[in-house]
Amino acid sequence: FDCVFGSRFIRGSRCVNYPRLKLFVNRVVNTMMQLLFWTRYNDLTNSFKAYRSYVIRDLMPLKACHFNITIELSLNTLIRGYAIAQVPISWQGRTWGSSNLHLSEMGRRYLSTLLRAWFEKNLILDDLMAESMACRVRAAARAADLDTRLGSLERRLAALEDKAS
Repeated sequence: FDCVFGSRFIRGSRCVNYPRLKLFVNRVVNTMMQLLFWTRYNDLTNSFKAYRSYVIRDLMPLKACHFNITIELSLNTLIRGYAIAQVPISWQGRTWGSSNLHLSEMGRRYLSTLLRAWFEKNLILDDLMAESMACRVRAAARAADLDTRLGSLERRLAALEDKAS
């Protein structure tokens, strides 16, 4: 897989102390994203994710600078066709303190990020895929170059060891 997304809402996951209003908003937003992007992933707003480095390089430049980075990464990965695994996670709401994510502030940022990704998917996906393919080709070339260098170093080391013995 190129990415792994954690989900609080699949079999095997556990979700404790989720505030009711935030849970309701979360489920509405995630359902809307599932419908807009025709995906089975049901917790795209969750931050518990892992990406291979070449995926992150391919998604650059990122525009979000707040919590909406979670859906920018998720949706851009999704529309570029990367292989994604979804795994259950355990999540527990805070028992003290207050969240830095405020629905009134973040709503417009999430909506902006969501609309940008939707328009990219529906208007310029061919350009995105061409850029993505070019990025993957460059990454493969870098990997092949590293393999060549490593082979050369291994041969030089073997020659030095032969001279020493």
